Amino acid sequence: MVASKPSRPAILIATDSITHAEQVRKILVEEFDNIFTTTDPDTAAQDFERRQPGVLVLAFNSVEKAERYSLGLYRLCPAVQQTLHRTIILCGKDDVKQVYSLCKKSYFDDYVLFWPMTYDMSRLGMTIHHAMRELAVVRD
Repeated sequence: MVASKPSRPAILIATDSITHAEQVRKILVEEFDNIFTTTDPDTAAQDFERRQPGVLVLAFNSVEKAERYSLGLYRLCPAVQQTLHRTIILCGKDDVKQVYSLCKKSYFDDYVLFWPMTYDMSRLGMTIHHAMRELAVVRD
């Protein structure tokens, strides 16, 4: 009997823009499966609980929106604290210092300079690979 390969953790892209959600999804879909998006703040907690992502990508166009989403999710969704996951925030060049500081404080696990689109289209995919490796080590 051949053991089945465990499926990779889900990826949940959270944003308030359908365009941004689709843009990020298109970048990831070639390498990853189990990609979901959420764009309605009223269903954020339910979407997280339903998908139980291993990687949460915050694709908001400002750090403040990403922080509000994250804080609201922790307040409204007990599953966030019980689900092993990594949070990656996408940011613009003017926000790198602030986001770096937030990641150092463990508010987020990692960041990717993304807005406007950078020439390094593979950076987000590599960051997600790193996050999934970390999850695999923690789970084993």
